Amino acid sequence: MGNNGDGGKWICDPHRLKRIAKETGYFLIYSVGSNGDFSLEVAVQRYLEDGKFCEIHIFDMGNFEREMPENLKLHYHMWGLKKGANEKNREWETCQRS
Repeated sequence: MGNNGDGGKWICDPHRLKRIAKETGYFLIYSVGSNGDFSLEVAVQRYLEDGKFCEIHIFDMGNFEREMPENLKLHYHMWGLKKGANEKNREWETCQRS
């Protein structure tokens, strides 16, 4: 799903995701490392009926929030996954506790 190259990703059994989303009424996805390409997240939300059942949280250390498409249930967090932290980036352990 998404653009060819770094933006698109293989998703195993997307029909199952859609079925689970419809059955439960909600689906939460964490996307790590967008590099400013939100085509995967857009494709997933459109596949899951324009985000009716889906909320996606995007984690990336870059400042790409302004490039994120509007009118979708996308939430951008400028957090990175690495050992240690500095004043600009939050480490994974901090994200897990939030």
